[in-house]
Amino acid sequence: MPPGSVFSSPPSACYLVNEGLTITHSLTLIGGVFDDESSVRTPSGPGRHRPIIQILDASYVTVSDITVVGANAEGNFNPLLVDLAGVKVLSSSHVTLNNIKVMNTFGDGLELVADLGHQIYTADRYLTVNGFTTRNAGRQGITFAAVKNATLTNVHVYSPAADGFDFESDVQGQGSGNVAITDCSFQHGLNVVESLMGPVSLTRCTGASWVAVQGSPFNQPVTFTDSSLKCENRAPIPCISVRGATVTFNRMTVSRHRLYNEVMTEPAWYVSRGGHLTMIDTMVTGPTGSNSIGSTVTIHP
Repeated sequence: MPPGSVFSSPPSACYLVNEGLTITHSLTLIGGVFDDESSVRTPSGPGRHRPIIQILDASYVTVSDITVVGANAEGNFNPLLVDLAGVKVLSSSHVTLNNIKVMNTFGDGLELVADLGHQIYTADRYLTVNGFTTRNAGRQGITFAAVKNATLTNVHVYSPAADGFDFESDVQGQGSGNVAITDCSFQHGLNVVESLMGPVSLTRCTGASWVAVQGSPFNQPVTFTDSSLKCENRAPIPCISVRGATVTFNRMTVSRHRLYNEVMTEPAWYVSRGGHLTMIDTMVTGPTGSNSIGSTVTIHP
């Protein structure tokens, strides 16, 4: 299809896309179920499979009202099939995703990365997501490897094999920043292990399991506002881990998961390596936590 085209799927149409669907120029795609059964073949190694939907080195792409279905009905992790993301955006700009449902993928539900395969290190830019749900992802729910200036609203991660939200690029000096997530829910935690190139904010979000933020030379802040977190780690692993980073909880509720009618007793937080945790108008179900020398925990009523 030529650049600028609009493809609107007939109602209830389903497409078999075992080789994946790749978008490389401006395009609008509306509707349809995209089914990838390629995992039924014996995998020959990582990098052998394409994402179900990938937007590659493109600008001004809109994808709306689609369902993406993989063959990983169990939602298990398979290291040979992690390339099979539901939706993958690589070094693209001005991409809009509206009302997307992804389920049963062997890779991430949504993967936001640079096109390293073609030695392009440019991050995704100016991404807008309005409604995205992933269920049974075989790795992360959503990976923020390299994306800048992104707004995500109404995003939900259910039953990922690994982390719910993962800020991780595996490339030194590369990361994400200026990311705003609103009206979200996630399971299996939020993990920041790479450099942030700008602030990250979560507003009106419901999270489960843990929050782990590791700092970087840029020390960009991570902020939660009007949100909640249900701790599901096991002692002595803390629910909130801040290592050399700056994290703020503003009007938060931190509660405990019950297991067989017994309340989990992991510490609420541990702050180390010069990290800073600030809690403003935040309720925490004890036990609380601790910090190392040179790190701070500030609690405001």
